[in-house]
Amino acid sequence: MYAVVGAVFEGSELEMAVADMKGELIAQMHTRLKQPVDGESALQALEETLERLLVASGTDRGRVIGIGVGLPGITQRRSGTVSHAPSTGWMDLPVGREIEERLQLPVVLDNDVNMMTQGEFFGGAGSGVSSLVYMYVGTGIGAGIILDKQLYRGSKEASGEIGYMRIGDSPGRRKGEFGVFEKNFSVNGIHSKAKALGLEVDAETSILRQLIQLSEEGSSQAEGLLNDVYHGWASGIANTVSVLDPEMLVLSGEMVHLNEAGLNRIRELLLDWVPVMPEIRLAALRERAGLMGAVHSVLEAHSFASR
Repeated sequence: MYAVVGAVFEGSELEMAVADMKGELIAQMHTRLKQPVDGESALQALEETLERLLVASGTDRGRVIGIGVGLPGITQRRSGTVSHAPSTGWMDLPVGREIEERLQLPVVLDNDVNMMTQGEFFGGAGSGVSSLVYMYVGTGIGAGIILDKQLYRGSKEASGEIGYMRIGDSPGRRKGEFGVFEKNFSVNGIHSKAKALGLEVDAETSILRQLIQLSEEGSSQAEGLLNDVYHGWASGIANTVSVLDPEMLVLSGEMVHLNEAGLNRIRELLLDWVPVMPEIRLAALRERAGLMGAVHSVLEAHSFASR
């Protein structure tokens, strides 16, 4: 039996799975990367996790037709180059070639959020629509765009880099760092705001859930920060949907922890700000979205090469 491997990096986490030629996941593995994360430690984790996954699933490496890898940053699929990836330090580096040399497998690279978008479009909340925007909040903030049932990449494959929107404060930001929007309203950005307010939050637990709980327990500071987050996220959504007018907006990453009140607050803000509202859904596949997208990318490349 031939197999396909999919892998997606997000912050200090690596998700990897092996699938059959129909795209059905057979086995899955999670790895927490050593801190601080850099390009070398990320590639080493990729190599080691693949070995453990193949052994655990009983998959012969010689039967693996390729691996799809979702990486943070702007990813040029044809050249295998990654740039503007602050979390790993990759700036215009031929990461694809190095992965192929290390793993001795054909590699399909793409931006991590693009792979999550395709997974959710083909098998999740976005099934059946012709256009959608998938918004992801994690270590950074990014969006994947489907137009007329095709992933839109942009002229330089940099579409969806909404983390660079000018939303929030930007004191002392330097070129090569995270964008203004994500510095303020990514998971790390929200943690920094919470700590500055003196709120006791756990880095290993959903920051949104913690703020909701603290707010319900009567913390006015947590309530104020929650409103700030909702306003920031809604601003990014408004900017995006005003330009693209998608049929559906899928919220993912930290945003899947929105409760009904938070989701309603974002909808209220959008109704005030934009003339036309898309259908808004929380992501259905969670961490499996990126894996399914990564697997699909390899199957698609294999199918095209076999024609």
